Amino acid sequence: LAPDTDDDQETDIAVVLIQLDGSQITGSDQNGLEVQAPDCTIDGLVLTGFGDAAIALEPGSSQATGATGDTVWGNFIGVNQFSPHTKNLIAPANNPNANGVGIEIESSNNLVGGTVPWDRNVIQGNHDGGVIIEGTQGTGNTIASDFILDNGGDGVLVLSSGNHIGQASGSQLAGGGN
Repeated sequence: LAPDTDDDQETDIAVVLIQLDGSQITGSDQNGLEVQAPDCTIDGLVLTGFGDAAIALEPGSSQATGATGDTVWGNFIGVNQFSPHTKNLIAPANNPNANGVGIEIESSNNLVGGTVPWDRNVIQGNHDGGVIIEGTQGTGNTIASDFILDNGGDGVLVLSSGNHIGQASGSQLAGGGN
C-alpha cells in the first residue's frame, strides 16, 4: 500500500492571525462573541480568555429569530495553536487562554465544524464545557468533526432534544480527555 499522503486527521496546523482575547475584561460573565442574528459565519479566529462563552449563539423571541442557521468553523477556542503531530495536553485550571465555556448554543439549526477537515474547530482547555447546547430553542444543531479536548467540564453537553453529534458518514467526534 502507498503511504497516506492525504491524512484527513491533519487539519489544524493552521496559523490563525486574528485573536480575540478577553483576559483583560473585568467580570466573569463576558462572552467573546454574542450572535443574535441568523445565517452568520464565524471562522478563522482564536478566541481566548473570556469569563463566559467564547461564542454564544443566542435565541431570539421566536424560532424564526435569533442565531439560527449559523456556522462556526476553523477556529481555535481556548488555545492559540494546535498540532496533531504532538501531544497538546492542557490542564484547564492552568490554561491562561481558557474561556469559561467554548461554545454555548441556545438557538436552532446551527453547524459547529463540518464535513471536511478544514471545517474543524479546536475547542480545548476551557474551564467548563467545550460545547453546551441548551434551552427550548436549542434544537436541530450539529456538532461535527471538531477536536474537543481537555475541557474542565463535558466535551459536549446536550441538554436540548433534536441535536446531532458526529457525522452520518461514520466520522467520529473527537472528545477524549474531557
